[in-house]
Amino acid sequence: MVYIGFILQVCPSHSTDQPSAEVTFGTKQLPFAQSHRYTIDGALIHRSRYNRYSLVMDHYEIQHANGLTFDIPINRPIYTLIAQHTGEMTISSIPGNSSLRFQPGYCGMVFCAPGTYTITLDSAHQHIDLLGIDYSIIEILYEEFELLQAFVEQDKSSGIHSMPLMQVDKVFIRKLAHLLYPKVPRAKDYNSHLLQYLPGIVSAYKGLVHGKDQRSYDAQKLEEICQYIRHELNEHYTTPPVEHIAHHAFISHDKLGKLFERLHMTPKQYIQQEKMKLIAAYLLDSDKSISALADQFGFSDNNALIKSFKSVHGISPGAYRTQNRL
Repeated sequence: MVYIGFILQVCPSHSTDQPSAEVTFGTKQLPFAQSHRYTIDGALIHRSRYNRYSLVMDHYEIQHANGLTFDIPINRPIYTLIAQHTGEMTISSIPGNSSLRFQPGYCGMVFCAPGTYTITLDSAHQHIDLLGIDYSIIEILYEEFELLQAFVEQDKSSGIHSMPLMQVDKVFIRKLAHLLYPKVPRAKDYNSHLLQYLPGIVSAYKGLVHGKDQRSYDAQKLEEICQYIRHELNEHYTTPPVEHIAHHAFISHDKLGKLFERLHMTPKQYIQQEKMKLIAAYLLDSDKSISALADQFGFSDNNALIKSFKSVHGISPGAYRTQNRL
């Protein structure tokens, strides 16, 4: 069973002597969902549950007067994208070793380990969306979202953990509404819709985290990777495989290749270029032989180094030393 969503909407309490026509509680419902109403500690709760085709999504409306505190058990690890539209909410793990507070107009990706959590709603006027994402799905979504990948791979054995809490914008709100309440004729279509548009919500959150200028972010990420490559060459005279470099940067192999397209070369070509620059410096600043440099930089023999050097500098290492050494 894939748990796609858990949506919580907290509404203001209505007096019992109000005309029923004015009471809007319980009118919002997920498409093709079953509806249930019950009371806990004086709070009226309306739950609509969509449960079809291996997908589960809940929508809760909770009506209370002056704030509400309740506990919820979580039986397995869950990633949840929380959007706090109005009011404030605090999530605390029991026995209380971690907590997280959401303010109005903010959203963030949250991880909850199995355990019991206390939810505190400070205001009777609240609207909160919690979009739970199963690990099998989030693993696909983070391919080009490096911070999300790093967050997923962190050691989170207990408690609650969060990525940056960001102020929502119109794009995020529009995509969230489109995901949850589309105009589709059949439950089968709604099921397909959820799977199709879920990445759009994560992409909208990524946009909030990275800011509007994705090009600037990519340029910064590329520079960090280039610095890492140069550092490895200076310290160890070689670099890890390209796949390890991508893992170190929390990006996919394909994303790494796309970043280096900005330099009009592949990652391997950049590594080769920087290695030849370093060898050129050794040729001018030391008396090491070509054979010694080939061994130092991990070449199979002198000819392999000479071939690589000529591909970058256009001449052999010996000729380069002769022409440029003072």
